[in-house]
Amino acid sequence: MSLLWQRLSGETSDVELIRKILFAVEESSTNGLVPFRLSIDGCGDIEIGYNVRLLHEAGLLIAKDTNRTDHIFWDPVRLTWDGHELLDAMRSDEGWGKAQKAMTQIGGFTIDVLKSLLVEYLKQEGRRFLGG
Repeated sequence: MSLLWQRLSGETSDVELIRKILFAVEESSTNGLVPFRLSIDGCGDIEIGYNVRLLHEAGLLIAKDTNRTDHIFWDPVRLTWDGHELLDAMRSDEGWGKAQKAMTQIGGFTIDVLKSLLVEYLKQEGRRFLGG
C-alpha cells in the first residue's frame, strides 16, 4: 500500500482530515455493517467523501459509494485491520506532530512513509520506557 496523496480532479487530500476521519470512524456508534454519514466541523461533504474514498482505496477503511446528489460521495462503514494499526500509531499527539513536521520537511508523503515515521516514534518511546 504505497498510495501517493496528490491532486485528483482538483480536490486534495489533507493529512489532518485523514486523521480526523479515522478517529471519527473508530468512535462511531454504528455496527460496522452499514455506511453512515460522517460530519467533521469545518469540512464539506465533498471533501470528506473524497478523503473517505482515498482511505478506502488505500485499504484503511471500508466505504461505500452512496452517490446522494450529482457527485460521487463515499460514506465509511468501518476501519480495516490496517486502518486500526495506522490509527493506533497516530494516537500520540507528540508523535503525530513529529511525523507532520518530517512530512513537511520532506515535502510530501505516502501512507507507508507516514506509518513508518509513526511506528519509529512508538519504538523510540518504547525503548525509552524500557530504559534502553
